[in-house]
Amino acid sequence: MRKKVLFRTGLFALSLLMVIQFTSGTPGGATKAAPWKFAVLCDNRSNPCVPGGGVQGVNVEVLGKMAAEVAAEKVDVVLVPGDIALGNGYTCTPPTPPPNPADQQYQLWRQTMKPVYDSGAKVLPVRGNHEMDKDAVLSDWSSCRKRVPIESKLLDAYRSVFNDPYLKKISPDSQKGLTYALPHKNALFIGFDQITDQFQVDQKWFDRVLAKNKREHLFVFGHYPAFAVKHKDCLACYGAARDRFWNAIGNAGGRLYFCGHDHFYDRAIIPDAKGRLLQQVLVGNGGAPFASTTAPYADPRVEPAEHIENAYGYMVVTVDGDSVSAKLKVLDLPSGTWRNADAFCYAQRRTAGK
Repeated sequence: MRKKVLFRTGLFALSLLMVIQFTSGTPGGATKAAPWKFAVLCDNRSNPCVPGGGVQGVNVEVLGKMAAEVAAEKVDVVLVPGDIALGNGYTCTPPTPPPNPADQQYQLWRQTMKPVYDSGAKVLPVRGNHEMDKDAVLSDWSSCRKRVPIESKLLDAYRSVFNDPYLKKISPDSQKGLTYALPHKNALFIGFDQITDQFQVDQKWFDRVLAKNKREHLFVFGHYPAFAVKHKDCLACYGAARDRFWNAIGNAGGRLYFCGHDHFYDRAIIPDAKGRLLQQVLVGNGGAPFASTTAPYADPRVEPAEHIENAYGYMVVTVDGDSVSAKLKVLDLPSGTWRNADAFCYAQRRTAGK
């Protein structure tokens, strides 16, 4: 069973990852790109069952501090793997006022993230379950039962606020601006909408994009974990499809999948079919009510690396040529200061052939 702790260091896993070298398809001798950074944050919704928490739909206090810190990091890109806002509401005891309309919640999120947008960083959101759910099914998190179809007004509200052109340039017609790819410097980012086809990705589109990719690094993200951590509703609901997705990341030279959904930080190592060690990095501690788990991972392939609870935070990743290093930064609310809480790195060695 996983030990319930605020901070646990997976020293063996961390040491192993620091010396692993990977092979992939770009010819050697390429000019080293200048170092650059991106950030990951998500699950920024408010707690509807505290006074005033459910009306705005966004944890403005935490997200505001996070936005200022991320802007100061001078990142190029920000990944946001879903649950941007509360959405349609919640059942609380005693009852609380209904939330603002979804478009107002999304606009508030974007307004709170203004320092990041103003910095010139490209912000890459994808939808989570709170961007689709009705109140009647929000409590059904423990199963793979599909939710009710998304309300068109929620989708319209989402698209009206998150309509940046770079979200639509490389995007499947059926999920325009929801699932997309963004080439940036020596990396390719791919964000997946896992709501249109719940708990699954558009694998055919993914394969086509990967077949054309020549960039050194691949970073993939979506709201749901690929391998269940706490909640069972995730890509593991369709294990065979999930494994195709995981193997595709590994085959393309990717080593990281970022997600949220569970309201804590969790990092785990899972091999693909060829034994390459990929990491699932769950950064669900962006402002939503904290969650806890001590249960073991459902899939025996999963090797725990780090698990942190009861601490708001975000991740910043530095890409320096073929090297990738990441730090989780967590917030001390009373003082408003940030500290490093987890770190890992790897080298993406590329030679001809995969």
